[in-house]
Amino acid sequence: MMAAQRVHAASTIVFSDENIVQAMSSRRRLERLLHAKFRAAGMQIEQAKQTFATTKRAAEADLPTDENGNARIVCRRYAERRSVGLDASGRPPCFDPTSQDCQGCVEDIQEETIETWNPAGGDLYRR
Repeated sequence: MMAAQRVHAASTIVFSDENIVQAMSSRRRLERLLHAKFRAAGMQIEQAKQTFATTKRAAEADLPTDENGNARIVCRRYAERRSVGLDASGRPPCFDPTSQDCQGCVEDIQEETIETWNPAGGDLYRR
């Protein structure tokens, strides 16, 4: 029998100091594992919320979207195709309030006349 043992009064189970240390170590590992899994799940939920909000705003603006729910627009400022999320005001993240082109782009989004493209053929067209 080991030198340091404790006997629970209500049962015949014997707990040694070594068993207690192993149990505490296992508990810490379990706590760390659960913390990591819950954190990852929380991040995944937050990402899903953002994707849903982005897709919803693009759908409300009646814009074609890519597989990630981003609106497909042609940037008036740089004349390039972009798949972008829209903020609550219907503006893409590249929006510069001092640029006439950016202001015109947002107006086109609101008026549903923004230039976009067909992903299958790549052809440009106006909404």
